[in-house]
Amino acid sequence: MPTDYLYELKEKKGGYVTANEKKVIFRLQDQMGLTPPLINLIVHTCFEYNAVLTNNLADRIANDWLQQGITTPTEAIAYLKERKNKRNHQYYRTPKKNIRKTTDWSKYEKQHQTKKTTMSAEERNRIFREFGKNE
Repeated sequence: MPTDYLYELKEKKGGYVTANEKKVIFRLQDQMGLTPPLINLIVHTCFEYNAVLTNNLADRIANDWLQQGITTPTEAIAYLKERKNKRNHQYYRTPKKNIRKTTDWSKYEKQHQTKKTTMSAEERNRIFREFGKNE
């Protein structure tokens, strides 16, 4: 019985079964017509993603399985393994990075540097003396 399985899983995790979780199971069984073993597998799969059994996740899984024609737990397990393998083997193409050329200013300064002229102490003193006279 799916509710028994739900209680067992929750007990192992140290949690408790909510009223909404019970409603999800009854809805899957009564409205969707899923078999108890298939519902147990849906519950187990939901708990791999979330700590609480929710309508949205259970519906997504059940709907996916029904669209794939899955009606037995064996088919569901095979489908889950196949999806996991596909997810693990997907390769994403990385976009090519555009590299913008910029100026290396250290090289630019070396190439365009004017020759420094060294000034003798005598010339420096002369400039300072003349500077003071003009004021």
